[in-house]
Amino acid sequence: MKQRYFHIRNVELHPTHNEILPHGGVTISVTPAQRGFVTVRFSECSLKDNFCRRTGRSFADKRAGAGIPVESLPDVMATIVMTSKRVQSPSITDFDFATKYFKE
Repeated sequence: MKQRYFHIRNVELHPTHNEILPHGGVTISVTPAQRGFVTVRFSECSLKDNFCRRTGRSFADKRAGAGIPVESLPDVMATIVMTSKRVQSPSITDFDFATKYFKE
């Protein structure tokens, strides 16, 4: 298993389509740890700056991480996104898919 990054952007909801906004967002880095556990780190993009995946990955990798059970990953990711002041209307709210990358 390898490290995975999840980029959550702001979206503007329209009646006919959703538009991804260039400012704000969160990058979540998830790294496999010991069996059944992962390390989670994240970084936030300012609402004044353009979202950049490379910068988000770099900042997330430099932060201290928290070791959590794989089963808790969707809840932790949702909490990070919902409590972030940089994401008002996230592009993703259901993170159950993320566990498939770390199941053995």
